[in-house]
Amino acid sequence: MTSLSEQVRSWFEPGSPLAERLPGYEVRPEQAELARAIARRIGEGEALVAEAGTGVGKSFAYLLPTLLHATATGKKVIVSTRTKALQEQLDRKDLPFLQAVLGREFTWTLAVGRNNYVCLRRLGRAGKDASKLFPDLELAEQLRVIQEWATTGQSEGRSSELSFVPDGRVWSEVQAEQGNCLGKECPYYEPCYWQRGRRRMRTAQLLVVNHALYFADLALRLRGAAYLPEHDLVVFDEAHHLEEIAGEALGLRFSPAMIEWHLSRLHSKSGRRGLLVRRELAHLTPLVFELREAVQRYWIDVAGMFASLGGDQEGGSVRFFDPIPDQISLAMMRLVDALRHEAAPLPQDGKLELESKADRIEELSQIARAFTADSNSDEVRWMERGRK
Repeated sequence: MTSLSEQVRSWFEPGSPLAERLPGYEVRPEQAELARAIARRIGEGEALVAEAGTGVGKSFAYLLPTLLHATATGKKVIVSTRTKALQEQLDRKDLPFLQAVLGREFTWTLAVGRNNYVCLRRLGRAGKDASKLFPDLELAEQLRVIQEWATTGQSEGRSSELSFVPDGRVWSEVQAEQGNCLGKECPYYEPCYWQRGRRRMRTAQLLVVNHALYFADLALRLRGAAYLPEHDLVVFDEAHHLEEIAGEALGLRFSPAMIEWHLSRLHSKSGRRGLLVRRELAHLTPLVFELREAVQRYWIDVAGMFASLGGDQEGGSVRFFDPIPDQISLAMMRLVDALRHEAAPLPQDGKLELESKADRIEELSQIARAFTADSNSDEVRWMERGRK
């Protein structure tokens, strides 16, 4: 029986199907060496860390052995990249080419996070509330274009397929969200883009993901859940970014902008937009004002702590070990409790909107409380300040 390494060798020799079908193909010893090293490690069930310079042809060097392995064994493979450009190259160019050349049938899909999909139910609701949501004509026009695009059935429902980058205020009102999904009870369950994406992920032999999604899934698995399906092999391309991305996904991050993003979706600073305005829940706005004031005081104290540790007011970062006094989680939980109280008697559709907002605020309160404990030996804490 020919080993995977020997199979791979033949694909990079002169006269191979790869050489005959790829215009301007030239034998690159480094590419063949990398492919064979990957094949050997797959066969041994071991990890490989490799570096190859520009022009070596890394994507074919890892795609060929992984695809030969997957099609021979039926095992599922994930290829994780850093950039959207490389994902699209794999999805639209390299994988279609290799399927034509390889002589073996295999399936693949581009896997993205849930928030990248448009939710047809929320899109319909946003359309009904457009005048309240988006008095700005430019934002209202973006919503109209998204509605037209999403209802043609000619796309996979991902924001990256739009001809423009939607404003965050618009996309946040129509994106698929965890905790804001009716599941099989939703009237849009069958045509749901997110559900279709999940089905493709379950059945495809190869998934193309980005590093952020892969490590977000790993963080979920540490909590007993998962987003990506079970898989047997993962290839990290552009792996020099992994340390930074893993740190972000597996750690806790807290910032003024993060809190204000969620508060503004409930009630904008201008008082003209937000879920509380649409739902006519003006009696809850004092809780939002109270929380905003508490948050402002919190960050003033954090800035003072930053300065006392020698931080530069123009920007930079400092390590810290002492706990940060919690001045905000109680105000957050008062708002959370009020939102859930208002949500309880509502129909399921309206209830989900309020409860999902409550869940996000509660998550922020848990992060605030996490920083009230002393730093322990297996974590690194730092404060970072930008010019703004």
